[in-house]
Parts: sequence; structure tokens; C-alpha cells
Amino acid sequence: MKKIFNRVLAAAIAIPMTLTQGVVMTTSAEGTGAKSITLDTFVAIPADQTESTWNARLMTMVNSLNGTEQEINKADFLAMLPEANTYSVMLKEVLADAANPVMTVKDGVITVSGTADMTAYAQAKIYNKINEAAGTELTLDAFNKTVEYSVTVDANVLMNGKTVDVDPVVVVDGTELNEDNTAAYLKGLSDDLAAQVSAQVGVTADIEAAMTVEMIQKVERAEAWADKAESLSRTGSYASADEMMAAVSKFFDSRTDLYTFPASVDEAVARHGAGFNQAVELISGITESHGYTISITADEVAALAKEGTNFEVAVSGGTYEVTFNIPDAEAAEVEAYVNSNESGEYTDKKYVSSIKLVEASVTTDGVAYFNVTREIVTEDADQTSTTTGTDETTDSTTATTTATTEGTGDSSDTSDTATVTTVSTDDGSSTSTTETTVTTGTDDTVTGTDDTTTGSGEGSDTTTTETTTATTGSDDITSSTTDTTDTTGSDDTTTSTTTTTLAPDFELESVEISAGEGYYFSHDENAFDLGELVESLVLVGNINGEATSYVISPQDYATYLAPAYASPKAFFESVDGLAYVANTLTLNFVVPADRKTAENFDGTLAEQPTVYIGVKGDANLDAVVNIADATEVLTYYAKFGASLNPVLNADEKLNTLAFFLADVDTESKAGVSGDEGMLLINDATNILTYYAQYAASLDPSWDDIIG
Repeated sequence: MKKIFNRVLAAAIAIPMTLTQGVVMTTSAEGTGAKSITLDTFVAIPADQTESTWNARLMTMVNSLNGTEQEINKADFLAMLPEANTYSVMLKEVLADAANPVMTVKDGVITVSGTADMTAYAQAKIYNKINEAAGTELTLDAFNKTVEYSVTVDANVLMNGKTVDVDPVVVVDGTELNEDNTAAYLKGLSDDLAAQVSAQVGVTADIEAAMTVEMIQKVERAEAWADKAESLSRTGSYASADEMMAAVSKFFDSRTDLYTFPASVDEAVARHGAGFNQAVELISGITESHGYTISITADEVAALAKEGTNFEVAVSGGTYEVTFNIPDAEAAEVEAYVNSNESGEYTDKKYVSSIKLVEASVTTDGVAYFNVTREIVTEDADQTSTTTGTDETTDSTTATTTATTEGTGDSSDTSDTATVTTVSTDDGSSTSTTETTVTTGTDDTVTGTDDTTTGSGEGSDTTTTETTTATTGSDDITSSTTDTTDTTGSDDTTTSTTTTTLAPDFELESVEISAGEGYYFSHDENAFDLGELVESLVLVGNINGEATSYVISPQDYATYLAPAYASPKAFFESVDGLAYVANTLTLNFVVPADRKTAENFDGTLAEQPTVYIGVKGDANLDAVVNIADATEVLTYYAKFGASLNPVLNADEKLNTLAFFLADVDTESKAGVSGDEGMLLINDATNILTYYAQYAASLDPSWDDIIG
């Protein structure tokens, strides 16, 4: 993987290039005059086709630019970068005195290149601090380096595919920096700087602090996160773009503070829209003289994203993928084409509907893929077929049966509607699939009674509640009975619960889950408590074609759910370099060996629980238990006593984690002092005791310290 240092220096230059790949590819097929590039042409597919040909259009664009050698105004593309992003700010500082980069296009290869002198950046960010600490003007030049950078895209690969590799290269002192030598090179410069300072004035504590090179720290942190990005594994399904972005934002917030991902489409436009529009204007200024104009805005892109549905996200092995549907803007033309195509592939077919599928992916190595395909549904008197942009066609027959049963007692009705689809294949075989509309029937539900007996005088009150849950549309009834006896003057409570038993012929189709959250210590080797992390688990399927759902008892969650990590300790140790874990715990659905699954079975879990894991006693969440944590507890205690509503962390969830870790005796998860637990002086004392024993290499034990 090309590390972040390469991308920091090349990012702004890559913006025009990226837009060239993603926006210019939408060139329309006009025969004469300037070709207009709009959002409509970006996703357009002719009515008689089922796949976008953006790669061919891009090659036409690139070929028209052949021989181009043009400066790109540095101020224009630096202005595109967001002010709030740490690396954008650093990039602007590094390139402040750099010359304009140059874009060249030759034989299908696009290159943007330039140089940047780090002297001004080093003077402002490093040398001035050292001189101030030293009280004199030193001779320092360790970071006075000229960086040569370039971003190259070989568009020729698009002749036969839709994958593009953006290749940034950074060279300093004749050495190409990469994932193996960047950190070492920067640290070498830092060592040279320290030697220069030492030779002139010696190194005091103040000078040593001033010599901390901010650039190296930022690059090291970013590289650590980039390494994590390659090992992430995650899937998710979302109804809309906003729902997807909110989930991704929450995920990034729990993993890093290096970047805050927009939580909605509107937030993305507010943060990056102006830069996007300016970038389009910049590219259009380059392409206009070659017969291509660009007319596309961030608001138009946002509007299209908001129309998207069925977002599927997958992250694995450094590859990030997303697919979603958008309306077919050419639906009317497609309908006319299908209905008039009497002698082609749609013979005897009638148009029903069409939709477009957008597929995009990017890897941590900078390889990107993009495609748009059309899916068409047709029918005639006896058949229904779906075309997915390939030569394969599937025929099916649909029949619907509706049965109504008169209820008794409460005079309610139950309707079960089943749709049976037979799918024919080329070899003459067929497969039957049942889709059932779930109804909440009352005839198949048995509700127990509430019997309450009240004694006299000082007698006891006994309440027994029996609840029997029936499976919709099935004669098999599974009961879950809870008997509770509460006697006045007594603390004894007896509870008995029977687990859920599934009918042998239950066929599983999907799973519904509602996930929660949990707080844990980094040393905890016990298995995760799924009853705490999962609020509900429902198995959805059918019994002989009739819709059936089972609510699984918490004690049975482990039968169906397998956490990605065996314990909080295992999870914490897997994220080396982070002071705490605030992340989703991946749960994988496990189908028992004896359980039948439907042909359309989908075991995807729509929600995953969030877990917060930290070091016990670590009140300030820096992964170290020391005097600072005891001070945090004492400060909290004093403020709480003065009714000042103190917090340990501005983030609500992280405050709860910090409180849980700091409340070493009662381990409260309330996040605030109260009935569940309080931060008191004895918590601070226990933390100090732990720190003292640890510093003395005595291998302290919380159990021994707390007693």
C-alpha cells in the first residue's frame, strides 16, 4: 500500500485527475461542436443497451487531449481542500511556495507533476520553535528538502475494462518514498536536526520538546490507521444514502480522530460541495479548448444520491465496495424499445419496469472500479423474465392463493397470502420458491390468563403470569413460561424460563436483529455477554409455505451468533496502537447443522452491537493508569460535590466508558455518579495504589487492591 505521506503531497494534484476519471467520462456522443458533460450523461445508458460505456467515452476524451502540456493554477486546487482536515492544512503549508504543477497527456497516459520545497514549512513549524526555546538563532537545514511528486493514470487500460489505478510517486534526494522507508527517512531527518542543535547549543528539556516534528507524528498516526484499513472487514445494508453515510460516520468516529466522515449527503455537500464545484470549473477550463465542457454541480450529485436505494457496503482485505439502485431515467425509451422489439431478444415480451445498478469500489492501493448497468423486468400473459445486463434470461410463472379464516372469541380475521414462483431453467428443471406475506393472526394465538390472589392481613400477594406464543400460520406452538412469586416481606423471587424450540420442518429465510452496546475491561477474558449486546433476535421463515417467525430467547443467542472475537481482551489486543476500543463487534449468524434454509436464505445481520473496551483505572482514556487518572477522579468528585455536573469526556459514550473504567470498585456503567455507583476519593486512592505497585514491578491485581 502506498502510504499516506505519498498521498498527502499528491492529494491536491490528484483531485483534477480523479475528476477527469469520474466526471469527464460522461461525455455525450455528439457528432459536432463542444460535447457537454452533465450528470445525466454520467449515468445514461441507451435504451437498446444494458451497460454503461463510460470507459470508451473517457478514452475519446483522453485522446482529444493528446499532446496537452498545461500548468494547473496551484491556488485553485489548494482552495478546493477543506480547512478542517489536518492533512489538508499541512498540505497547503508544504505547497505554499511551490510552483504550479503541470499536467501532460501523451498516448493515453495522464500525468500531473511538480516540486515542493519544504524549507518554508520547516522554518515555520520546526526551526522557529527550536530557536525560541534556545533563545538564539541557530543554523538549521535538516528539513530543507525539495520533494518531486507526480500522479499518473494510464487510461489505456480502459480500452477493455473499467478499472483505473492512480499511481502517486514522491521522490526526495533521489529516493522514492514508500511504505517501507518513509517513516525511517523522516526520522533520519529528525536525527540530523537533533545533531545540528546539539552541536550548537546542546539539548535542554525545552529544546527537546520544541524539536518534536509535527509532520512525523501526523504521518505515523495516519500510517497506523492506513494499516488498519487493510484489515477491516464489514458489511452492511442500508435503505438510503443518508442511512449509509450515518453508519459509516459512526464507524469512523469509533476508530479514528484523523477524519470525520460526513453523516449525511447534505453534510457532505456543505463540507465539500464548494471544493467539488471549483474542481469541476478547473477541469472544464482545461478541457474546453479541446471541445469538451463540464456542467455538473455538487447539488446535482447529492440529489441523485438521495434517489438511491438498497445500498450494500462491503469492506474486506483493503477493498471497499458499494452498490445501490437509482431510477432509470430512460425508462420511457426502454419501454418503447422493448415493446417494439418484436423480432429480437424481447419477442413476445412486454415491458414492466427497469432500474439501474451502480457498482463502485476502491482499494487502499488506489485502484478504482465503476460501472452502471440496467435491469429490465418484462412479462407476457404467462411469463415473467428479468434481464440483468447479460445474455441470461429467467422465465417464471406466478400464482397467488389467498385464504381467510374467521376468528373466534374476539371475532378477528386472519389472512395468509402466499405467492408461489416456479423458476424454469434451460435444462427443463424447475425450482419452487415460496414468498409469504406474514400476517398477525389471532386464531393461532393462545393467551394465558393472569391469576392474582391477594391474602388478608399481613399475608402475601402472589402473581402468576403465563404467556404462550403461537407461531403464525402453524399448528406447532412454542411456549415460553415465566412464573414469578413475590411474597410481601420477602426478597425471594423465583423465575423459570423455557428456551425456544423450533419446529423440525421450519425453513429459515432471514434473520432480524436489534443490537445494543456494552462496556468491558481490556483484561476481561470471558466471552461476550450476547444477552447484553443483543436486544432481540428473530428467525423468519416458513413451515410448509406458511410464514413463521420465532423470537429467540437470550440464553439461546450463542446458538445462532458467533462474535468475531472470543473475548473483550482478544478484541482489545487486535487493535494495537489504539488506547481504547469504541467499535462494532461483528456477529456472524450461524445456521445450526440440522436447520433447513430456504433457497433465498439471507443470513445478513442488519445491525451489529457496539462495544467499548478500555484499561481499568484509565479515567482519561490514554491506555495508561497513572497519577493523571487519579487527578481526573478527584477533580470529578470535587465538581460533583459542588453540583457542577462534571464529565470525564465530551463524547457521551466515551464519558460512559471513562466512568466505567474509573469507578474501579463498583464498575458503574451509568456514566454519572448516582445510585449505581459514584466516583469517590477511594477510587482515586485505588488507582494510585495500582500505579505505585505497577511502577515497582509488583504485578498489581485490582481484586487484591479493592479487596
